Amino acid sequence: MALMKLGIAIVASATALIAVAADTTAAGLEPSTTAAALGDTLTGATSIAGGRGHTCAVLSGGTLACWGSNSHGQLGDGTTTRHLVPVSVTGVSAAAVVRVGGDHSCVLTSTGTVECWGANTSGQLGDGTTTDHSAPVTVPGLSGVTAITTGRTHTCAVTGGRVYCWGGNNRGQLGNGTTVDSTTPALVTGLSGVTAVDAADAFHTCALAGGAVFCWGWDHHGQLGTGHQNEPNNPGRASPTPVAVGIDHATAITVAGAANSCALRANGDVWCWGWNTFGQLGVGGDPSGNIFDNTHSATPVQVTSLGTTTAISQGSGTGQMCAVDALSVLRCWGHNGLGQIGDGGNEHRSTPVTVTGIGGATLAAGGADHTCAIRTGGAVYCWGFNNEGQLGDGTTTNRPTPTAVRLADTDYRFVPAPVTGLSGVTAIAAGSNHTCGVVTGGKVLCWGDNTYGQLGDGTTEDSARPVVVRGLTGVTAVTASGDHTCALTKKTLWCWGWNALGQLGTGTYTNHSTPVAVSIPGVTAAAAGRQHTCAVASTRVWCWGHNFVGGPLGVLSGSAGGAIAHPTPVMVEHLTDVTAVTVRGGHTCALLASAEVKCWGWGMEGQLGTGQPTAGPTPVAVRGLTAATAVSAGNDHACAVHDDTVSCWGWNAFGQLGDGATTDRLSPVPVSLTGTATVTAGADHTCATSLAGTVHCWGANTYGQIGDHTLVNRTAPVGVQGLPTTTAVAAGLGHTCALTTNATVYCWGHDSHSQLGRR
Repeated sequence: MALMKLGIAIVASATALIAVAADTTAAGLEPSTTAAALGDTLTGATSIAGGRGHTCAVLSGGTLACWGSNSHGQLGDGTTTRHLVPVSVTGVSAAAVVRVGGDHSCVLTSTGTVECWGANTSGQLGDGTTTDHSAPVTVPGLSGVTAITTGRTHTCAVTGGRVYCWGGNNRGQLGNGTTVDSTTPALVTGLSGVTAVDAADAFHTCALAGGAVFCWGWDHHGQLGTGHQNEPNNPGRASPTPVAVGIDHATAITVAGAANSCALRANGDVWCWGWNTFGQLGVGGDPSGNIFDNTHSATPVQVTSLGTTTAISQGSGTGQMCAVDALSVLRCWGHNGLGQIGDGGNEHRSTPVTVTGIGGATLAAGGADHTCAIRTGGAVYCWGFNNEGQLGDGTTTNRPTPTAVRLADTDYRFVPAPVTGLSGVTAIAAGSNHTCGVVTGGKVLCWGDNTYGQLGDGTTEDSARPVVVRGLTGVTAVTASGDHTCALTKKTLWCWGWNALGQLGTGTYTNHSTPVAVSIPGVTAAAAGRQHTCAVASTRVWCWGHNFVGGPLGVLSGSAGGAIAHPTPVMVEHLTDVTAVTVRGGHTCALLASAEVKCWGWGMEGQLGTGQPTAGPTPVAVRGLTAATAVSAGNDHACAVHDDTVSCWGWNAFGQLGDGATTDRLSPVPVSLTGTATVTAGADHTCATSLAGTVHCWGANTYGQIGDHTLVNRTAPVGVQGLPTTTAVAAGLGHTCALTTNATVYCWGHDSHSQLGRR
């Protein structure tokens, strides 16, 4: 997600990097330090799972990201290309829980359906075929699902207290009494009241029902917990139907490796059974590391050296296990040959050890030879084997201690962050690719794109840091759109930047990299649009700039026989008692003292709000708005605050009207918000602040400008995450900025010209 720029070192020092590379060589691997350019840490995770060479996480808002190996399409992005950093899973917007098998992935949605993708050689995707899929396919015949799990080549789901499994069944791991593969869900024999099910990179499955644990499938090392020690040696020992494990009062289960299982009991104890070659039962001793020894237990044994446990890891691969205690301390034990325990070494651990540098953890999940955890707050960290990029840190270098999963370094960021070097801000504005703020004392600072001099510093060089606009003091307001900017000082309006269409109001078509005065006395409000500008003076509206289609300047348009452009202000006729004006695209709207809104210009998609597709230079009343307190125009839509809520109208292809649809609206439709203070329309997205200082956005999200940590368009408001209390928002072409109560500015979204102010 994204997919952002942040100059943070992957490891603490060059020495540390060399040490890690030495570890990989010692393990018989070619060291790799080839790194993808890295951005922000992946945050907002609520569920996580690891496979043999890939990892997936559910993010807040119900989206899903995966990274690592993709040879079978298991990342779900529609390709088979490996990714060293997270990529979005195609078409998933209601994810609740993710589980990852050997080379396939499945998600349980908030609506109770299951979708799977990736390898399907044994039918583990459940779609009735054995064809791999690089994008999610729905498992047919399942509804009301409450839990899912994935094994190496099989998958299971719980619905109505019953368990259904599908995929590989050579060891009876489907639990239906046979050893025949099934490409569609098959009912597990003899179980009811099931609340949880688990399988991992293994050939057995376990379920939890009423505090009791049941397992089925392969039993070579006692992993079914039946008490049958495998003596004499019988590699084929298995049960194709569930058998009871001698443990009660269980609250959670995990199939913790290829041949062992664990359960969390109600009193906080953890018990494990099965294979113990690497110490994965957690009972102490000296792990041999020899997979042919007999240090296993076919009955549950209590893990030592753990405090009261609140969560156990969700699935593991070769044989590591983890637990989170009541203080959010994460401890792991078992297989550590590739650093998957996270204690900085590669010695197997037969008793739990604290994971180094993870801090507070809420959840852990194991892959075949790597482990990941969600930290308190939602950040994701991984460690261990990294041959396919499954750690998500942009490299294929093994990590014996936790490393943050990073987003790719691209020209957009969907995590709000403060603009560096800026404080005491009183007002903000966003152009297409630049941003400006008024600071205490009345100066204006701008940053980002400066191709046409829109930063006002006398140059045409982009700037990632805020630069002072030359020659202005006593500024009370600033407005920006397209590639020009305007500011108001003591009723004088100043503009600078792009002027090819006369939008600076100077009477010429020459760009200006420093402010020039507009010859309108007594200006009280102004708005810069993409190609034209308007101002309020003595309750009348004056406009200048481009006027080709529809007449957005309020005079006869160029397409109707008038002038194509007006480089000096012209007064809008038939409009008085105006308190505010707003422009961006090809239409203009004004707020009247009567709390009505009137619009003019292009309106064939409904942007004039009259109930009819129409266009023209004469202001017309927006239908049904009689108590408006604010209005804001986007490229081809507009929104107004009224009665503490928001209504929008016009073009709606990206959901920018916020009514839950993508249908154009010829008159205002309500947005599901209450307690609204302000609204701001960007090019094709919209944001609103509440009286409580929260921010919600909706519409186009190509660059993460919605601020919900995704790149998914939103047709209804979603809360912007990670913002302090906010007083105002400015929305640009593909980025958004917020002014907080402590007079700082946070920005997110498109950063192609450093308009976020963070480089």
